[in-house]
Amino acid sequence: MTAPFKHPQIVDVRGNPLKAQGAYKAGRMTRELAAWRPARQSADSDLLGQLPTIQARATDLSRNYALTSGAHQLILDNVIGTGLTLAPMPNFHVLGMSEEWAKEWRRDVKQKFLNWAYDDDNVIDASRRNTLAGLFGLAFRSFLIHGEILASAEWITQKNVSYKTAIQVIDPLRLENSNMAMDTESLRAGVYLGKYGQPIAYNIRMGGEMELTSQTWKKIWKETAFGRRQIFHHFEAQRPGQSRGVTGLASVLAKSKMLEKFQDHALESAIVNSMYAAYIKSSMPHLDVAGALGVTPSSPEQQLAGILSAKADYYANADFIKLDGVKIPHLYPDEEIVFTSANHPSPAFDQFERAMIRQLAAGIGISYEQLARDYRDTNYSGARAGLLEAWKFFTSRRLLIAAPFGNWVYSLWLEEAIDSGEIDIPKRRGETPIEAYWRQKAAITDCEWTGNAKGHIDPLKETRADIEEVKFGLSTLQEKCANRGLDWEDVIRQRAEEMEFAIQVGKAKGLPDFMIEKLITGDVATGIMTDGQTQ
Repeated sequence: MTAPFKHPQIVDVRGNPLKAQGAYKAGRMTRELAAWRPARQSADSDLLGQLPTIQARATDLSRNYALTSGAHQLILDNVIGTGLTLAPMPNFHVLGMSEEWAKEWRRDVKQKFLNWAYDDDNVIDASRRNTLAGLFGLAFRSFLIHGEILASAEWITQKNVSYKTAIQVIDPLRLENSNMAMDTESLRAGVYLGKYGQPIAYNIRMGGEMELTSQTWKKIWKETAFGRRQIFHHFEAQRPGQSRGVTGLASVLAKSKMLEKFQDHALESAIVNSMYAAYIKSSMPHLDVAGALGVTPSSPEQQLAGILSAKADYYANADFIKLDGVKIPHLYPDEEIVFTSANHPSPAFDQFERAMIRQLAAGIGISYEQLARDYRDTNYSGARAGLLEAWKFFTSRRLLIAAPFGNWVYSLWLEEAIDSGEIDIPKRRGETPIEAYWRQKAAITDCEWTGNAKGHIDPLKETRADIEEVKFGLSTLQEKCANRGLDWEDVIRQRAEEMEFAIQVGKAKGLPDFMIEKLITGDVATGIMTDGQTQ
């Protein structure tokens, strides 16, 4: 008995019948989507093969295209600004110490760290070019262009320098496989991976930043045998298993280049169009015109000179018709004067350009107004909404990208300062300072970084809102000061000094208490009047 006939079926990769209409529209093979079948690959498979090209294009666009360069500078100014300020925050509960101890320890450590980080001789930088602010800027700009930060911790003995720790920021383009070797399970684009995919070492092209063609590479372990981190490689992973970072421009790289070309062509067209105010149309062939004018065709310059000379003679002797005193010229036979109009760029250029810039701004993470520096159609509500959204982006970049770099630099210095005995930390009986440091490193090195102020659309309204939030316990002075790029302890200390000085001056001048109170609170709009004179 023969088996019943079955119609052939189309099945998927698992052998299940492929339905014509799936539950998700995104998976249907409609006419519009049938040709859209991107490959399913791992994060590294998608990225690493194209990484050198993406890096080169991002670098070129950042240095040559005004919008991209301006966007990077805008983000850098808001995230890093003039540099981030350290606020040590040791976890005194875990350390088993008092809050008073923590206050004194924070003050001592902060002053010593800043003294090293902002030394005039740039001792923090292995290349002796930057202070901490410069290193922050250099590292974060590397992240903006390439999507990752690469730096090494050096141990350098320098004359008249107390610390041997120094930081070297490295171009991520130098992180690669030796001799452009193929990637393997344990080596991905210069990153050696461990059993669980964790980075354990880095393969860096040597020879300095000047030559990316050096044929010498060096494998540098991420950490020393005792745990000191030698290489800082940081990026924002977009997928699990990603070994290298990718520039934030990746999603808008193609459109940015096309917009740049469009703007360049529009500018070139406008320039060419403006070079010719008018031209003459003639029905005679070029050689016939030259022969009629008695010019032997030899060169375009001679032909043009002959034509213009003949026309000049004609117009010099021509009779012009006059109508109410206005001359009406009689042109050369079969000629017409055509005046060019400045129609480049086209009327739709501005609208198209703004639409494209909005897409670029969305991809980069900032508002259109900030990217284009165009605030003509913005009101207070729109500007404030844009600022708040942009500030979330800037804050996240500061906390997730810049702060880890600062934490690494701070922990390296603190380790050396503790080991040398310059900084004291809680120890167990018989324990050395460096042993105590490694046992409780997380609690000791805990810190925060504050940067430039957020900025204000309406300073008076926003300041009053800050005061109300602190007054009703919805926020703290520390948070409000951090939003303005200030250290709350420094603010209170400075205010106390100002109040004490105001009281001394007021009493010395014999001012009444209410005037002294005005000095203390800053309410001096009425001035301080003594004997009819402003003091």
